[in-house]
Parts: sequence; C-alpha cells; structure tokens
Amino acid sequence: MTDPHLDNCRDPESGVITPWAKKILSSVQEGYTEISPSLAGIHIIIKGVVREGGIQKKVPPNGKIEMYSRDRFFTVTGRIL
Repeated sequence: MTDPHLDNCRDPESGVITPWAKKILSSVQEGYTEISPSLAGIHIIIKGVVREGGIQKKVPPNGKIEMYSRDRFFTVTGRIL
C-alpha cells in the first residue's frame, strides 16, 4: 500500500485545489482520496510500492508531495474528496 500526501495544495476555506494537485488526482485510477487533517492537503491511499520506502518532492510555489510504502503512520479523516 502506498500513501501519497499532497501538502499545501488546497485552500482550507474555499476548497480550491491547485493545478499541480489536480493533475495528480486525475491520474489516480483506483484508491481512496481524502482531505488531510489540516484541510490544506490531500491523502491518496493506493496499492503500490515506492522506491526505498519513501520519497519527498517540493512542488512550486510551496507545495510538497510525500509518498511512503512503509514505516509511517497517517491519520484517516473520513473527509472523502
């Protein structure tokens, strides 16, 4: 199981999602997608393996993508996207 986190990609008040995050979301075929506890990010839970167990990548202007396939815990909010 892989758990990508898209950080700082959603306006917590308006719910507007950044273009870079929309592009990633449109590529997800199957999985569970929800709003993160901060309301400013998105969790995607899908089946897969991430090299070396995890990676992080910054996305301009202030976003970040984190992906893990082991050694992490995450909170499930139930705020389905």
